[in-house]
Amino acid sequence: MERSYDPKLPVEVQLCVLDNLQDDMHAMNACALVCRTWLPTARRAIFAEVELPVHDRLFIDLLASPLATFKTCIRTLSLIGNYTLCSSDASRRLVTALDGISSIRTLKLAHSDLAGLENDILRSICTPFYNIGTLNLDFVKFTSSLTLARFIGHFSGLRHLRVRVFFMELPPQPLDAPCPLFQLESLTYTTQDYDDRCGLMAWFTISDLSRLERLDIGPIPRASLLCLSKFLRASNGGLRRLAIRLFDTVTADDIADCLDFAGVPLLQSLQVFVSLRKSGENRGSSALALLSCIGSRLSQLTLIVSASSPLELNRMDWVALNAALAGWQYRALRDLHVDVACFRDPQTIASTVRDQMGVFAKRGILRVEVKVL
Repeated sequence: MERSYDPKLPVEVQLCVLDNLQDDMHAMNACALVCRTWLPTARRAIFAEVELPVHDRLFIDLLASPLATFKTCIRTLSLIGNYTLCSSDASRRLVTALDGISSIRTLKLAHSDLAGLENDILRSICTPFYNIGTLNLDFVKFTSSLTLARFIGHFSGLRHLRVRVFFMELPPQPLDAPCPLFQLESLTYTTQDYDDRCGLMAWFTISDLSRLERLDIGPIPRASLLCLSKFLRASNGGLRRLAIRLFDTVTADDIADCLDFAGVPLLQSLQVFVSLRKSGENRGSSALALLSCIGSRLSQLTLIVSASSPLELNRMDWVALNAALAGWQYRALRDLHVDVACFRDPQTIASTVRDQMGVFAKRGILRVEVKVL
């Protein structure tokens, strides 16, 4: 009698099926219990992103254990929550838990207070992550900009950086920190130091920004326009996406004197934040002045307008916006988005914007989208 056919699938086919289930954590948890062949693939999917609760001593002790072999599967580590790392015991436990996690490529810290940590403790926390490519600091408190610069400077392999932080003190310029060794491809920078009194924006400009393709920066007063100009020049003409917030006190003459967009001819996407004050007419002049300086390759424009009522929205200088976008330099513009951040009467606001923006649909713009945030 002939031997019956073995229904077992080749291992390669099994792993291909597992790869298609990686977004389903319930399925991956079940697959991890089936056999040893499936365990490595399932474990890499389950522990690819880990959120570490710093106040949870049990989980920290688990990470610190030599039996925690899943640490090599972690690609994204998030330290998220309202916590303060000031005690030596908490810092020591965290350093021990993070030691040996060399597989991480993305590190996220959010809603945390690191102002109480000494420089050697911060250096110890950074040690396992020298080669990470992405660092996100969202609403993190540092002692000073110098502490932040030294903290970021440890990550020599950074490619993507997001900085939204607070400082206990703002030391005067210049910033006495080593020149950063990373080569950023994208940078998001927001602090309460609008005038860059601490010199952090200037510190970023001395790094190698020749690979910078995406920049999100602001709010920027007139005093910081020169630093923004340095970013544009340092990008070596490769900047493709720019999101910028300007104070409404910035005038068209300020922009013409300080910014030269001829140095970023490849710019394709622009996001402009427009703040409408509660008094005065034809607000948003700084954003409109910026539009007239952009190059001809721009294909996507997003206006984020802050208005809490239709009355405030009517203060926008729509005539000037028509004029700014009617020039020859916007012949490549195909996508126009208007996002309105409002708190009441969203339907009326959306209708008002659509009435004002309808003219652009006649200019060959393929998509005009209005979204109420």
